[in-house]
Formats: sequence, structure tokens, C-alpha cells
Amino acid sequence: MYVNVDATNYQSGLARSAVYKAHNLDSLSGDIYGSVASDQLTLPAGRFALEIPLSATNGANWLDFKLYNATDTSTYDEHLNVVYGATGAYPWNIIHMEVNISAPKAFEFQTLTDGSGGDEYIGRIKITKLND
Repeated sequence: MYVNVDATNYQSGLARSAVYKAHNLDSLSGDIYGSVASDQLTLPAGRFALEIPLSATNGANWLDFKLYNATDTSTYDEHLNVVYGATGAYPWNIIHMEVNISAPKAFEFQTLTDGSGGDEYIGRIKITKLND
């Protein structure tokens, strides 16, 4: 399954803060076994492999990523200093993670920069259902 992210989906020109920002989710495609509503992805119980492409551009800054469990209001997984966005550069990195849940959960894809004025992007997210 893929979580399609609108090409204009980015957090732009943001001042440095300690607050993660949730990204907008567009739609799902492929073999769908979840749902998207209110910019949250709901997955059924099971084990899933996620590939999340991230980019940070303009303004010297490191980008942090958090998979936020909105159902339980807690951080599911967090990755610090994932990609460095320098002025005029468009570096990308892909986070690989596994999600193992015993009941349906809603998740948000969130980013945080340690700089200011940069853009934070999340690309098309790939989710594979794993056999137990």
C-alpha cells in the first residue's frame, strides 16, 4: 500500500521550535488495508514495514521525524538528524521502520527542524503488510 502525499505537502518557512508538525496525507493506493482521515493513517492490527522518504531544503537545518500514535497520544518511533537541508540542496533520506500493533491505531507523520526558514518534505510512503 502507498500513502500518497500531495506534491505541495510540505512545512515551509518555519521558525525553530520544539513542536513537531504533522503532515497532510492525501490518499491510499495499491493493496489497501488501512484508511486516511484528518491527516491520520489508521492501520489494522498486524505487523507492517514502512519506508518514509524525507527531505529538508533551504536554511541550514537537520530534520527530525516522529511517527506519532494518535490513538494512544504517544510517540511510536522517533528518528533524529535524519537529513540535512542546506541552502540550494535537495537531499533525501528514507527511514525504514517496522510497526507491530495488536489493535487498530491511527498514526501521524511528523517532522521537526532545528533551523529556521527551511522546507520539510515527506514523499510517498510505502507500507508493506508482513506475515507473522
